Amino acid sequence: MTYKDLTPREQKFWANLDSVSKAYPLVRDRRGVLRFESLPVVALLAEYYASRSEGHNLNQLWLEAECNHWPVESVRILYRMMGYSLTGFVEIFADKGDGDL
Repeated sequence: MTYKDLTPREQKFWANLDSVSKAYPLVRDRRGVLRFESLPVVALLAEYYASRSEGHNLNQLWLEAECNHWPVESVRILYRMMGYSLTGFVEIFADKGDGDL
């Protein structure tokens, strides 16, 4: 998929990405949502982690990154590799105040 294949709205979201994220492949899911191409094993592990009931989920993972337990860039990589939507990715990471996503 190339930039020309994106809708004008998607192009605006894509324009806010850093060069690493722009180079990551994008795909459309069955519902037409534009997503980063997932690595199936990462998506499976993220789904398992998110389903745990002991207080460990992706929100907790994000909070721990916010508290500097690990770099936010590590979470960005995870979100891309698990196939997060382009719009969701930009909405999450746009508030980081660190320039380009």
